Amino acid sequence: MTTSTTGQRGRGSDGSRVHVSNFDADTLSVIDTATARATDTVAVGDGPTGVAAARGRRP
Repeated sequence: MTTSTTGQRGRGSDGSRVHVSNFDADTLSVIDTATARATDTVAVGDGPTGVAAARGRRP
């Protein structure tokens, strides 16, 4: 198992997911709150330190 320093956390609008920035890994983890397991990991660039979310907006 690999660990990294985490930054801020952001909760999805329905509470089913938490988004966590992983500073050392340069990624964002998507955590399923029901299982407490990562469902996705997204490369985001150098040293992410926070998470921002907007309701009703998708890329």
